[in-house]
Amino acid sequence: MGLTESDTRAKLIDPAIHARGWTEEHIRREETAGTVEIIDGKPRKKAKGRVDYVLRLKASPDSQPIAIAIIEAKAENLAPNHGLEQAKSYAACKRMNVQFVFSSNGHQFVEYDQFTGKTTQPQPMAYFPTPKDLQIRYEQGMGFDLSDPSAKPLSTKYVGGEATRRYYQDAAIRSVFEKIAQCQKRGTEKRALLSLATGAGKTFIAVHLLKRIADSGQLKRALFVCDRDELRTQGLAAFQKETYEKNAFENGILLPDRVAAMCQDLFQYFVDNGTPEQKTIIFCARDRHADDVAATMNNLYVDWCKKQGKQPLETFAFKCTAAGGKDYLAELRGASRSHFIATTVDLLTTGVDVPCLQNIVFFKYVRSPIGFYQMIGRGTRLDPPTGKLMFRIYDYTNATDLFGRTFITRKPREDADFFSLSGHEK
Repeated sequence: MGLTESDTRAKLIDPAIHARGWTEEHIRREETAGTVEIIDGKPRKKAKGRVDYVLRLKASPDSQPIAIAIIEAKAENLAPNHGLEQAKSYAACKRMNVQFVFSSNGHQFVEYDQFTGKTTQPQPMAYFPTPKDLQIRYEQGMGFDLSDPSAKPLSTKYVGGEATRRYYQDAAIRSVFEKIAQCQKRGTEKRALLSLATGAGKTFIAVHLLKRIADSGQLKRALFVCDRDELRTQGLAAFQKETYEKNAFENGILLPDRVAAMCQDLFQYFVDNGTPEQKTIIFCARDRHADDVAATMNNLYVDWCKKQGKQPLETFAFKCTAAGGKDYLAELRGASRSHFIATTVDLLTTGVDVPCLQNIVFFKYVRSPIGFYQMIGRGTRLDPPTGKLMFRIYDYTNATDLFGRTFITRKPREDADFFSLSGHEK
């Protein structure tokens, strides 16, 4: 009987990679969050994942280690490539942002190279690449050397150390610095876009991007742009192009019979999923539409309670727009027996954190991918106190057609001389 996975790591893989020059200073063991699976309509959170080894390079003894590879360790009696697909999935989804993926049973290893897309045959651990070997290949693949001035932010240390950063935040920060270094070497515009879910720590990422660029001596000026005005400017051209179609569509969904039909259908979905008393945001076309939807949902709730023989809870649905209702946001977040459904237009698109939110509903015509991702981002937080592990999207306007759509920001002025970060809340 061969060694277990943990014994394989300790007794075979550790000594082998140490012998090849990978000291503990080069190795970081990262723990990943467990995924949430939906089985028969019910969420289930898996145990935390774990990456056995993240291998890192240092441009100098005092520089920030840079992750470039992962090793997936498997038990001694398994084939050396047994964990390769699992390890490749970490790299493929960009949550680790590494270029080399290894799988090993302690005696042999298999490597997948993201630069070339090729996988090696099994090789003895005595031939495992050294730090210098991987540094040369990393620099060749990236198109810059770690000693280049363009790569200085990449090797600049985190202020206060790495204790508070998460593995995917480090991956995001490295990806930006790598992109900037590549653009500088190629003579192209230094532009990067990060898209992360609500709660992923975009503020942390933005602060450390700017801080490390500043600490490397390369920050001249920074413009931190966030939310509404920028989003409206970017979407102006698309909205102008679709003005006639948009107005005709919105005029249709504002009709009383259409409001009644859509609300009735939505309410029945809530009932079928257990109860209508679910924290929900409904995105509406206009302020008056938000009024009508809130009133209709309240009436449906009263009728349902009467049939169930129960007393209706206070303030089931309410409008929350720039015209009124903002004072009820605290109840939407925290009240368990009131303020279940908020109808809005734009007010709740960004900057509002409601972890217990269970549903996002589109009664609104949406053309902007940025706006769409911000709207669904309201539902992405987990909420341990209520056991929330998932949220639902109810789409009455084909808004979800925007899933996967890309968006392009306007080209900056040629005379602009600053580093710009666009902070879009998800």
